[in-house]
Amino acid sequence: MIDARDLTLHIHGKPILENVSVQLHEGELTAIMGANGAGKTSLLSVLCGDQPATRGHVCYHDINIDDFSRKQLARTRAVMPQHSPMNFPFSAWEVVAMGRTPYAQASRRQEHQQALQCMAMTDTENFAEQAFPTLSGGEKQRVQLARVLNQLLSSESSHRYLFLDECTASLDPAHQHAVFQLLSKLTKQNIAVITIVHDINLASQYCDRIIMLKNGRIRYDLPTHRAITPEHLGDVFNLRTVNITHPEGDWKVVAAAADAVIRTHKDLRIL
Repeated sequence: MIDARDLTLHIHGKPILENVSVQLHEGELTAIMGANGAGKTSLLSVLCGDQPATRGHVCYHDINIDDFSRKQLARTRAVMPQHSPMNFPFSAWEVVAMGRTPYAQASRRQEHQQALQCMAMTDTENFAEQAFPTLSGGEKQRVQLARVLNQLLSSESSHRYLFLDECTASLDPAHQHAVFQLLSKLTKQNIAVITIVHDINLASQYCDRIIMLKNGRIRYDLPTHRAITPEHLGDVFNLRTVNITHPEGDWKVVAAAADAVIRTHKDLRIL
């Protein structure tokens, strides 16, 4: 379990997060949601140890994250940032193989085989030999997902955490659903998956829990079926919505209302 208490983050004197406390559990797929600038990426960065908090602490299974070595941390959690620029002409499978950096070096053949196994999970094995910079944005994103899977699935730790920042932002609809189906399967291996999501319907269909941020604070932290309501979405996103139950399941499908944007300023104009 990840236990974060009283997290406050100020950057250049600007408050980004204020007194955020949250617990994240293995076997759970958690979405972090909120409007632009709400603090989602900053919270993810603090939780995964990439950004130190100004105040507060983060513990992984009762151990302060500051007490982990970089290698220990890399064997416990994997992080896929929103952008992973790489211009060197590595092949796609070589990028995926980089996920094994925290572990003992294997033979090139073994690394290649393991990389291909992870690439099969993200539907990228067909261009394993292609130079990474030549791939489309969506293909690069799926290769990077395979890389962090390679990192995490190589771990023998009984506590594993996967952090993802908008991992489906560049993907077509079929691959978006395929990725979330994969993330759901990972939770069955007792992995905690924490992902920033903008697509309300993807979160509604696949996530167990939703944390909604507003102005650097947790506004709602609820099971998905209780989080996805017109009242909560209106409060967090300034958006009027209509929610219906999906005919093939018990999750909510969210559509924007006819007059969707809640105008909060007198001078707001939609051009």
